[in-house]
Amino acid sequence: MNPRSSKAPRAESTSADMEKPVHRQAPPPAAALRGSALVQALQDWQRRFTDVMDQLPVYLILLSPDYRVPFVNQFFRDRFGDPKGRCCFEYLFHRSEPCEICETYKALKTGQPLEWDWTGPDGRSYHIYDYPFTDTDGSPLIMEVGLDVTDYKRSEAE
Repeated sequence: MNPRSSKAPRAESTSADMEKPVHRQAPPPAAALRGSALVQALQDWQRRFTDVMDQLPVYLILLSPDYRVPFVNQFFRDRFGDPKGRCCFEYLFHRSEPCEICETYKALKTGQPLEWDWTGPDGRSYHIYDYPFTDTDGSPLIMEVGLDVTDYKRSEAE
């Protein structure tokens, strides 16, 4: 991933917001539901959550320490395709090993959120927010959110 340095629009957040841990909303309490009603409620909750992630006007991706991609939202799939179990460097850049200049994994190494700019394989400019994230099984991940700032940068240059 190629970092670019230039001013880009920021989401409505502050540095303090980036340092806050990411929390997930829990599904309905199991004690309130039984059997098939519980299964249905969990399926409905999962479907709603996935629908929300897929409606975001930004890309959202989870990356594992071994560079695998366990989750991408629809925006990411539309721009870059489905990872299908491959490592990010394999399917994004057709490489056999991680990119030397990738900033993303600094968030995992330092345990701190990170902001940076990147030009994607689609030639568009993205402002990236990387966050350390813990999966449901306790394993470490990186949650990356990418905001397409291409049009903003073009208008800024004019």
